[in-house]
Amino acid sequence: MKYLKIMTMIVFMFMFAPGLTNANDNGPFEKEYYKDQFKLSLKDRVQVGGKSYVYEFKHPVNISGVIIDGSSDSVYVDFWFKEGGRVRHINTNGTIKDVDVKNVVRLTLSKRNTVTDYVYNFEIFAAYNFEVFQEVKNVRGVTYYNRIYLEWDNPEHEDLKKILIYKDNKLIEEVLAPLNYRDIRNLEPETEYTFVLKSYYDPPGEVTEGVSFTATTKAVPEVVDFHANTLNYHIVEINFFNPNTKAILYEGTKKIAETTDYKFLLDKLEAGKKYDFVLKSITDDGYTSKGVPVSFTLPAAPQLEEIKEVKANATHERVDLSWRNPIYNPNFNFVRIYRKELTKPTSFINQALFGSVVKANTGYVPLFETNGTYFNDLTVEPETTYEYKLTTENISGVESEGVTIQVTTLESPAPSMGGVVGEETENGDYVYTWTSPTTGTVKIMVGGKEYKTVPASDGKITIPAGDMKYTMLGAPDVRLIAISESGKEGKPTNPGSLIGAEKIGFSANDLLNTAVGLLFIVGPFILLSLAFIFVPRLIELIKRAAKRRNDMTKDVSRRERA
Repeated sequence: MKYLKIMTMIVFMFMFAPGLTNANDNGPFEKEYYKDQFKLSLKDRVQVGGKSYVYEFKHPVNISGVIIDGSSDSVYVDFWFKEGGRVRHINTNGTIKDVDVKNVVRLTLSKRNTVTDYVYNFEIFAAYNFEVFQEVKNVRGVTYYNRIYLEWDNPEHEDLKKILIYKDNKLIEEVLAPLNYRDIRNLEPETEYTFVLKSYYDPPGEVTEGVSFTATTKAVPEVVDFHANTLNYHIVEINFFNPNTKAILYEGTKKIAETTDYKFLLDKLEAGKKYDFVLKSITDDGYTSKGVPVSFTLPAAPQLEEIKEVKANATHERVDLSWRNPIYNPNFNFVRIYRKELTKPTSFINQALFGSVVKANTGYVPLFETNGTYFNDLTVEPETTYEYKLTTENISGVESEGVTIQVTTLESPAPSMGGVVGEETENGDYVYTWTSPTTGTVKIMVGGKEYKTVPASDGKITIPAGDMKYTMLGAPDVRLIAISESGKEGKPTNPGSLIGAEKIGFSANDLLNTAVGLLFIVGPFILLSLAFIFVPRLIELIKRAAKRRNDMTKDVSRRERA
């Protein structure tokens, strides 16, 4: 039977071979597409009888309607099946005939005899057989909070050009074959999406009905591995791992803190209180997670708490203390400051033999009470070691053990004389006054020798005319030296030159200026006189040297001739 069908087809083809026309090659047919089907028709009337017209379909089609308007009933159309065989429809006299012919791959428009007839109108209505144009298969997806990764198996068909992806009946992606995946982005978290994947074949330029796939995006990832570490009664550290960029901590609807790090350090919390926070994660594209609860209860504050971070800075005349109070402790009241003086051995021999080992001189003496964070002690001595103890007292009047710190004041700077004024009285005595120093003593030197030492608080010294010594220029030879209470001497101050200058009519500066001016006047004449003295001698020296060289040259010549 199989061979019979093949032989029938061969005989039929040879019967009409002399007059076959391939309509696919600019033949008389034209194709017009509609939404879900197409119409194949004649461009103009054609002559039949001894001549046939063939149209090859690239892919099987399903015929649903036929119109044949011929000049005789012998005009017909044959529809050839993909599996072999055919079905014939004769002239319909210009009216449409509903048919149901599937899997047609070729049609032949012809006539049963060779008598010339005409076909005035020929139309068929067909749709491609989408059992041949297969859909994608095995659609699967991996969901994230803002995207869905789609993957599928493409049909194995040479004319598959691309896969069209629709969302809400809107084309959103075109994936060129043979690619079989696409990452669908910019989606909303926790939202259901339905996608339709349609296969586009060209030729014939047809799109399949498509395969739908439904998936739901995930929620925004939350922080994980979170835990709260209570550092003390008012500080808590919350650690976590954040899969996103940023984390925000809320108490109710109030935003407490925000970080791009992996922890929150919360300070200034209330002792003994329970806290309920919500920790949310924020993505790069601005989505916020629902959040995870973080709860903890702080311990009660201690009845007594010491101050912290005690620091001391000292000069020769003051000590500045600073510290940090337990300000978040509701039991804290104030700080009490004590001082103990520790002195060094004053004997030079003992210090040389035993070093500068300190020893307690007195017990702790209360100095001050404050709820502040600093204290300036202005009652210290230079080069002295002190120990301060700072205790806290709570609201019940109980005092803590306290925190101690030792500090040594610096050596006093060398004192200096200030505001010194000298004056000669009518009887020839000299009076010197000063404004500083006001403590310690002032040593007066006259003629390079110690004359007297007086308290600095006196502010003046009178030197009788008979005791005064003068310099070569006639100024009083007086030096004033300030001495601190610790015995350190400052630099000598010469207040006597001004008084001497008034006495002789000029000062040392005047004398120097006069000498320099005189040198400018006399200098050129001195240089000229030196030229008269040394130039002739220089000329004579040059002549002698030239004569000696000439004599030596003559002597060498005589020896060579000999």
